[in-house]
Amino acid sequence: DAHDHGIRRERARHLAQRKLWAESESLLRELLGVLPANVSARNVLGLVLVRQGRLADAKAEYARSLADDPKQARVLSMLGTIGLLEGRLDEAERAFRAAVEVTPGFVEAVANLGFIAEARGRAAEARGWYDRATALDPSFPRGKRLSGDLWFEQGDFAKALADYRAVLRARPDDFGALLQAGSCARRLGEPDEA
Repeated sequence: DAHDHGIRRERARHLAQRKLWAESESLLRELLGVLPANVSARNVLGLVLVRQGRLADAKAEYARSLADDPKQARVLSMLGTIGLLEGRLDEAERAFRAAVEVTPGFVEAVANLGFIAEARGRAAEARGWYDRATALDPSFPRGKRLSGDLWFEQGDFAKALADYRAVLRARPDDFGALLQAGSCARRLGEPDEA
């Protein structure tokens, strides 16, 4: 019954959270054998496959999920992430743009579009995406981190340091941001802070 299926889906989710990928996958496939249109179970299966490095299998599961419900910004964003992992920037960009079309405030997808623009050498476009991500959620650390990296590459260490400080306020354990902040402070003649 529906209650039993919900319990099995939650059990599979908990197994995945404990990184018991094979057990989670087995339970999800069993559930999808009975309820093939269960997009929630299919999406968890997609994530389990990504975590196992089985990107082609994950893409297939996400495509099936989108066939049942095409307006899933998170699934579209996961396809974008897979595209990045595979080094397929065009594919990643299409997926992230589709995610933003579905959910214009999807800050992770917006920041990733900035990352893609930066990877393609389009700094002004990247800055626009990073500024948009910051406007959407000023506390989102990844957008600020990417923005700081772009400022750093452009040699504007004061703006980079401001972005890295914002990251560190939200995530004091971000070692990369801490190193970059120290490097900016050193370049700005602030050795004590560095």
